[in-house]
Amino acid sequence: MKTTKSTRSQIVKFIIIAIAGLFFVVSVGIFFVVSLPWTILGVGVLLLPNPPRPAITHGEFPFWVEYEIDGERFVVEDVFIAEFDGFGRNLGQGAYRRWNGWLKGSGSDAVLLLVDGEKRIYATVGSAEFYMNDERWPRERPLIPRLIITLPNEQGGIRTSSSEELFEPYNIRLVDWQLSEPIVNSFVGTTP
Repeated sequence: MKTTKSTRSQIVKFIIIAIAGLFFVVSVGIFFVVSLPWTILGVGVLLLPNPPRPAITHGEFPFWVEYEIDGERFVVEDVFIAEFDGFGRNLGQGAYRRWNGWLKGSGSDAVLLLVDGEKRIYATVGSAEFYMNDERWPRERPLIPRLIITLPNEQGGIRTSSSEELFEPYNIRLVDWQLSEPIVNSFVGTTP
């Protein structure tokens, strides 16, 4: 039996279409195998109910921090403002309460103590979650300001340091502080 040119070209077309179809099916299969678990997790997180709303959604917390640079002492007094910002969702926490916190004087979330070229040293005085007594944060821990240094580098350059670590290279240390206690808050009901 003789095969003609048109029969051969039909066979070649069929093989090309079969290979393309097989490639498409395998690609779609791999996509679903990789993405399906994440899609199921994402849908599951979206369907979670919100945690209870806080009874108190706004608080103001006065503080002062005394620090020393090269033997000279400075005092910063300000008010930390904490505010409920609704609910959020992510795969790590599920549904959670979102909080915003900032300093009344500067609008920042930390006190800028020192600028040295591109380096900046801040003192943090707590988080909105802590001050608003969000149940994820134990109240027993004492609140101690932390020093944070930002350095220009490949990773973004933020690291937390103790006062002792920064004393030697920058002659900066926290001397004393008085921070407000967290409020007694309650969380009631659920929100769809």
